[in-house]
Amino acid sequence: MHASAWSLLTCDHPCNLPCNLLRNLLRNLLCVQLGSDVAHQLAESLSRGGMPRIEQLLLNGNALGSNGTIALVDAFRSGAISRNLRVLNLHSNEIGNEGAAALHDALQQDLGTLAALQEVNLANNPINASVRQQLAATRPGLVVR
Repeated sequence: MHASAWSLLTCDHPCNLPCNLLRNLLRNLLCVQLGSDVAHQLAESLSRGGMPRIEQLLLNGNALGSNGTIALVDAFRSGAISRNLRVLNLHSNEIGNEGAAALHDALQQDLGTLAALQEVNLANNPINASVRQQLAATRPGLVVR
């Protein structure tokens, strides 16, 4: 999906939130190669309350990179994403230590939007083992893959 296609999936309703179709699509965006630029647009939409009830965000295989991951973390910090988010799948996204560290920092701050998070999948990303261990140690019971 390219940035120009992104605008076609959003509503022109005054609330500026993604339409119901987009909300359903976002629940499972596997391997569609969004890239960092579209990840920023996704994060912006999410920070405006685009997914108030989501429990799983499955973005594996999308080349988000650390910059895209940091944008998502900023969206989590906005408090507009569901407080019910249990699973965050970022497998195979070219996320480096910087992106993982941003997620770690957000979890350490015990943000309300991430309070229910039980699983983070960061497998197949170039993240040092020590950074991955720090992330796993952030919260008892958090599963980091």
